[in-house]
Amino acid sequence: MKNKFFTIFISFLVIFTALIAIGPVSHATGLYKVTFIENGLPAGTNWSVSINNTVHYSLNSSISVLLPNGVYKFTVSNVMGYNVYPYSANIIVNGSNVIQNIQYIYSSQSKIIGTIPTMAGYQITVYDSANGYIYDGIYQGSLIYVINPNENKVINTINLNGPLTNYVIVNNFIYALSSSANAIYVISPSTGQTVNTVTIPSGAINGFGYSSYDNSLYFYVQNSGLYQLSLNILTPSLVANTSVVSISPLGGGTYNESMWVIGPIIYYISEFGASPVTITFNYYSITSKTTYNLYTYGVYGGVFYRSSITDNNVYILSLQDDSPIPDFAGYNYKINTLTNTVTNLGLIWYGASVAYDPINHLLYYDSGNVSDPNINSLISTIKGLSPGYGKVIYDNGYIYDPQNGNIAIINTLTSSIYQVNFQALKLTNSPGAVPFNNQTWAITFNGQTQYSSSSLIVFTVPTSGTYYYSISQIKGYIINPLNGFINIAGDMPSTTIYVNFTQIPSDNYLVSFIEYGLPNGTSWSVTFNNQLINSTGNMIEFYAPNGSYNFSAIVYNSMYSGLVGKIIVNGNTIKDLYFSASSGSGWTWIGPGISNWYNSLTSIEIAMLWATIFSFIIGLITFLFYVKSEKHNERMLKSNKRKKIKKRR
Repeated sequence: MKNKFFTIFISFLVIFTALIAIGPVSHATGLYKVTFIENGLPAGTNWSVSINNTVHYSLNSSISVLLPNGVYKFTVSNVMGYNVYPYSANIIVNGSNVIQNIQYIYSSQSKIIGTIPTMAGYQITVYDSANGYIYDGIYQGSLIYVINPNENKVINTINLNGPLTNYVIVNNFIYALSSSANAIYVISPSTGQTVNTVTIPSGAINGFGYSSYDNSLYFYVQNSGLYQLSLNILTPSLVANTSVVSISPLGGGTYNESMWVIGPIIYYISEFGASPVTITFNYYSITSKTTYNLYTYGVYGGVFYRSSITDNNVYILSLQDDSPIPDFAGYNYKINTLTNTVTNLGLIWYGASVAYDPINHLLYYDSGNVSDPNINSLISTIKGLSPGYGKVIYDNGYIYDPQNGNIAIINTLTSSIYQVNFQALKLTNSPGAVPFNNQTWAITFNGQTQYSSSSLIVFTVPTSGTYYYSISQIKGYIINPLNGFINIAGDMPSTTIYVNFTQIPSDNYLVSFIEYGLPNGTSWSVTFNNQLINSTGNMIEFYAPNGSYNFSAIVYNSMYSGLVGKIIVNGNTIKDLYFSASSGSGWTWIGPGISNWYNSLTSIEIAMLWATIFSFIIGLITFLFYVKSEKHNERMLKSNKRKKIKKRR
């Protein structure tokens, strides 16, 4: 009886040990597949998803990422000619795989669709949401044009009693500041008549704005200070003298704002000293009546700026500079009014005024340049536009861009055709700086090679079609994608391929998977060391420390089976993957041979293997001992029976 119980115990031990060995293998990763499925793009269109600080791109309709439990923000790339929904959102991984659908909606090509005749001079354009009209005032002129955007023509003209410096539209009235006339004119938009004139101190500069916080206008008078004009009493009052708020009219006699009013905050620029000049970005809190510094820099000679308020940001755009100090002068800046932070946008100049398109999530400059604010990079240019003639604005899907004597009307849907942009990511945190400490990178596309020390390389092709590209390797970096094919469709005028450069840690090595047997342009992926990378080229690269790893390879074509196996990393390692057309069902093991199988196991797997073998041996010995004991007992029983029979005889 004791032997039976012992045998049962040992059997349970064997089963329990096996379960322990299997358990960690099935739950070791703790990762779940997050799949983004796009709908609406032509086959072969390049698109990407940025999630968990990594950009994943694809030429097919899906992108898959392995992630542990958590909340992740993702952003989907813009594809010229299409609007994307959702553009950015959060996704929750909670113990199961997740699918997120992405919808691209085609839009017609962007172009200048017409012009509205106005007058020569710098044009200050303002959109009035109350009546849907656009107002166009001429700086230092005496006219404000009223434009109906539904008809795209001037429907009325408002005559001013003095030269225009700046104006705002509030509560169905136009408040026009005239520095030379020392007045603010209150005008009824419906009649075009001046209903009131408020006398102000002399010396007011271009900065002029409305605060919804206290229903007041604010303007600045040189040698005096910041003034408030409450719309309830229309009497100007000094609220902060020059010792508290000191605003400099950068740009002399031209239109260059240096003060912006947003809610309870007044942002402004100050200039001190000479050769070099110290320039500061500051803000004044209407609530606390206190001044705060945001940013300080220096420059020889001085910098002239123009600005735009759009997308909760103030864009301060450099016009010119003289003998700049390196790293200071001539830069463009962005003030985030939600966080009160300043971002240096670099030296690259796109234009003198900018408007944000909230549908396509792009910035349109008065020069015709179009940039993606997420990567601070130029993506296209609308031809036929010149900068510096006025303040560009966005209204209901259209850009209104002042030019010399007219306003150009542009749709915001797409721009140029057959342009391929290669945008390098994770090179540097400094806008405008060169990657890899002045090293260059190179791309070969359609038989042409370009070298660059900036983060953007642009190619153009005359016709649509499928094109091959390859990126030159740089020692010490993993490049993804390294090569591939891109299909340029007739309705896809521009596309951007985002290239990740990831520095290999000192204790890691390059792991390269090279495919054989797939048709050119076939999309495939490899999952290795808890990372998934897609490619349309013939190579996928990772980095990892020495050791043994599982991997799997998938071909996004039902004619090819997936591959799974193990790879031993011992220094830089190459793994050849051979695919062949088949029914496409199941997986093929391509790990190490039987003779090397034991060496491919990890230390945990080896421990589990020996624990299982040890338990099996103990169980087998116990079972044999039990069988032998039972046979011995059976012989003894028979022998005893024979002895008893003999005794009876």
